[in-house]
Amino acid sequence: MAHSSKTPDDESGKDALDAALDWTKGSTAVATGALVFGVGLLNGSATYSGAIRACLMGAWLALGLAILSGLVAQSAIPPMIRAKNYDLEYPPFTWPARIHQLAWLAGVIFLAVALYHILFGTPPLDSLKVTSAQQAVAAALPSVPGGRKIQKMAVVELIKGADPSDSSLTRWHVQFLLAPATDKNAQDSVDVMIDPVSGIAMTVGGPR
Repeated sequence: MAHSSKTPDDESGKDALDAALDWTKGSTAVATGALVFGVGLLNGSATYSGAIRACLMGAWLALGLAILSGLVAQSAIPPMIRAKNYDLEYPPFTWPARIHQLAWLAGVIFLAVALYHILFGTPPLDSLKVTSAQQAVAAALPSVPGGRKIQKMAVVELIKGADPSDSSLTRWHVQFLLAPATDKNAQDSVDVMIDPVSGIAMTVGGPR
């Protein structure tokens, strides 16, 4: 009966190295898909806040490093198998593999944080309901007291917060001057603030 020249240790070592190669190929493929997906989120038509852009940039860099280090780790395995070197701590394989794992994890975390804020945080500016002065005036008109005529439109302005790209800090301000009323206590102007995200208008101030 012929006996195999490979020892049980050789077989188990080769199996472990084959498994490492399969895992690295799979995780590199996932990193590639995630990078393509992440780049597609910033397609030029959507404007996100600085924090979301920073997360996406971090995801791109980390996933790009994961792909590069994964390919380097994969390229080290075939020569190891040919040389019957099944040491998973072999530096030409170990260090790229470790970098690949850490970069892959960081990229996934950055991308997950960006997706969370995109889905549940402040919506992109291109999805606002009120994006122009004309839309702001139309949203403010229902706030004019019934029976009162508008003498002139005094103010239409977009008030931005500290971060101009963060729509949650932005408000439209519309002010109407009203024609004189018989009631001396009636207000002579109406100030309306409009949330550009929801389109909800709210009258501010008291009688004038």
